[in-house]
Amino acid sequence: AFDAFRVGTGALKVWNDGHEVKLDRVHPGELFVVYAETIYGRTMQIFHVKYLARTEVASLGCVDTDEKREMVRTAKDISVEQKAPGVSDVIRVVESYRLPVMRGKKIVVKGRHAITVNTGDLQDTEWKRVRLPFAFYRYQKPALGFWGTGVAEQLMPHQYEINKLLMISQEATAYCSAPWIVTDNGGKENKVNVRHIRNHAGAIIDGGMGKIQVIAPRPIDPIILQMIDGYVGAAFEVVVVSRMAGMQQSQLGATASGAAQREEHDRYSRRFILQHQQFDQFALDISEIITD
Repeated sequence: AFDAFRVGTGALKVWNDGHEVKLDRVHPGELFVVYAETIYGRTMQIFHVKYLARTEVASLGCVDTDEKREMVRTAKDISVEQKAPGVSDVIRVVESYRLPVMRGKKIVVKGRHAITVNTGDLQDTEWKRVRLPFAFYRYQKPALGFWGTGVAEQLMPHQYEINKLLMISQEATAYCSAPWIVTDNGGKENKVNVRHIRNHAGAIIDGGMGKIQVIAPRPIDPIILQMIDGYVGAAFEVVVVSRMAGMQQSQLGATASGAAQREEHDRYSRRFILQHQQFDQFALDISEIITD
């Protein structure tokens, strides 16, 4: 669920180790699909790419012959630090799934399950199940495509503007938050040398104003602060969360009754009814795959 909030899609893999069913969280960045095939949100095939230690790959159950052990031994290692080969003994393993094509209950085209390294196939067997071993939870389904839309992607335009305004505010605060001291240096021209304006705790400016004057300018225009507050408020509205709910605060106060607090919670929860329904379906998908 947290992956769905951040990157749009969360994935869980169901597999069996002998007679024991196991569930693994899979980062969406490890999964690849064919875009043209998934334009309507469904896929017949998926590729799971992982980078594993060579010794871990050699201990897999499918590495059961001398030929396959040689494949693992000679597989090209992947340098995590992008340095010269041999820095790390990690190899890339691709596990591929292809569903069978069904006509009614009859298999027309066989499915396939393969585990591959760059030196060859460690396993290549028929996949007879009608489901892929992955369950997906999407925070928000896209109009087209397979991967969902997360909170971070929805808030990207707002976050960009907030960051830009915060940089302006930071620079203005650094240069203008300390008072300036303007002194009379006896000159005939009324001017200020801009090189004397420094990013220090105050600045002494030699000018020609005829007197000593302390200037404490306002570091940030209130309009910028209002714009930042406006973008932050708009970001809460995009994800349909009030500021108080986002900060786990209640408008009712500590003395409100339990019924009133439940009513307030239900009012916010109704906004996420689609996410709740998808999460329920996610749990059902996991159950069906486990049963299968």
